[in-house]
Amino acid sequence: MRISELSARSGVPIPRIKYYIREGLVARASTTEDTPGGYGEDHLHRVRLIRAMVTIGGMSIAAARAVLAELDSPTPQVPEALGQAMLGINDRPEAGETENRARASAIVDDLIADRRWNLAEDEPARDALLTAVETMIETGHAEMLGHLEVYAEAADRIADADMASLAAADSPAAIVEKSVVGTVLGEIFIDSMRRLAHSDRARRRYWPGEGDAD
Repeated sequence: MRISELSARSGVPIPRIKYYIREGLVARASTTEDTPGGYGEDHLHRVRLIRAMVTIGGMSIAAARAVLAELDSPTPQVPEALGQAMLGINDRPEAGETENRARASAIVDDLIADRRWNLAEDEPARDALLTAVETMIETGHAEMLGHLEVYAEAADRIADADMASLAAADSPAAIVEKSVVGTVLGEIFIDSMRRLAHSDRARRRYWPGEGDAD
């Protein structure tokens, strides 16, 4: 296919595809008997994957490059790829130690211990959670942290569902790709459905009967 068809089928504008090619994220066109226009299904899959990570998932180009490098390696590793994906999603400046941060750290560490989560020492998502807890304390809403266990329970169930989607017959590359896409887009699934549920609860509480199907 030509780049115009690649753009139409992937939903990514031509200038953006050319940018991905210049950055080395997508292979250059290679005219063969099977791909007379220079681009094939592999190119389409790659562009769609980058679109999922960068355009929809909000991952930085640098993080996407690191994930793709792991994906292209001879023996791609799920933990490394997921670590790069989470760094891209949860990228935040380092914060100095304060009383509130120390308090938040204790809360997060206790939660992790209670759930018996087996995590790396430099787990990126821990820092993101720590910053959120610290901000909740700083803004005077520490009482809302009493719901953390509910979120943790939901997170465990979601993680189990995610792992169940990985087939034993999948290749290492397929497992890495599924894991990364699931991590990036899963955040959107969770946040979107949470917002929808909030809207439902608010309408039921403050506008009872309006649009209520029950």
